[in-house]
Amino acid sequence: MRTFITARDSALRLSEYPPSRPNQPDQTLPSIWIDPSRRFQIMEGFGGAFTEAAAVRWRALGADQKEAVLKGYFDQDHGHGYMSHPGRS
Repeated sequence: MRTFITARDSALRLSEYPPSRPNQPDQTLPSIWIDPSRRFQIMEGFGGAFTEAAAVRWRALGADQKEAVLKGYFDQDHGHGYMSHPGRS
């Protein structure tokens, strides 16, 4: 998997970030610690977005690759299954 940073108006704009190795997390990134014995709020889920940078990269893909990205995001059985927010298109 490849990771890119998008930081507008900086030297990091669309720069590739080296991946973390399994069991060796990148100590410069924020961490999330979960204590299942303490409940503060209900998490409804995670989502994704197509940013301007993502759209630029997506447009440069071939037809099969574009389809694979859309399937990865929106397919209920073989992808993340993202849907639009209720009341939004």
